[in-house]
Amino acid sequence: MEAEDNNYAPEELMTAQEAVQAFTAAGLSGPTFRRRVHDGHIDSILPEGRQRGALYPKSQVLAAINEKPKKIKRRRKSTSSIKPSTFSLATPQDMIEIAPLLVSFYTPRIDPQKRAAWIERNPEVAFILRCEGEAVGCAFIMPLTEQKILEILSSQVKPPTRPHEILLYEPGKDVHLYIRAVGVLQTVSKEQRRHWAARFIKGLAKAVIDLGEKGIYIDKIYAQGDTKAGERALRSLGFAQIDLNAPTTRKNYMLDVAQSGSVFAMRYKHALNVWRSLNEEE
Repeated sequence: MEAEDNNYAPEELMTAQEAVQAFTAAGLSGPTFRRRVHDGHIDSILPEGRQRGALYPKSQVLAAINEKPKKIKRRRKSTSSIKPSTFSLATPQDMIEIAPLLVSFYTPRIDPQKRAAWIERNPEVAFILRCEGEAVGCAFIMPLTEQKILEILSSQVKPPTRPHEILLYEPGKDVHLYIRAVGVLQTVSKEQRRHWAARFIKGLAKAVIDLGEKGIYIDKIYAQGDTKAGERALRSLGFAQIDLNAPTTRKNYMLDVAQSGSVFAMRYKHALNVWRSLNEEE
């Protein structure tokens, strides 16, 4: 706002340069000064006979400097559209729902009966994520010999895993684990996928920690990174990429549980140590 008539004495007025210097000395900027003038917080007084060189009341400049800027309230992103999910062990009967998920993730050739036989052999190898009663995620974590796991990881075409090759969990016995076929349904929003993936990773980590509570000695855990999201998840759990010098385009990962200092590995080792303190003689 400009005013030609004013009741200010000359010493009560500031030039634009002086006003900007006062603003910058207070940690503000020249554009902030001009905004305060434009918004009517500071009068712009043009002396009689001038077309340029407005002056500004010192009291208004100082008041504008001390004025607290209004905070902008940012809206939080609504999470009302995110649907909750439940994580649990899968049964042989769940393969009817899991098979279509696996087809959408990887390949059209899935034998549900073969995977059901894996679960019948060891009921703790398959996991399912459900949302509103429907399967939206699945994974297999199988105890195998290290030789068998390295054979799988080194092959461009995965060799078959037969039910008898899946080991049983026995307290006090060492095992190697192979994480296979992890994924969540993709035909939903990015926010929903991320929510499901986070829930699934948390569930899988807890399942491994539970093995420690049962006295299962885990030596190493192996996995393949089929997607960038999967690779990020593996690294977040402490897995490191390994080179097997094999003719495969897939990236292989391994977690040496005994050597790892990741939060995931440390929680497993704590659970195992509690079991050992209660079940093993010194």
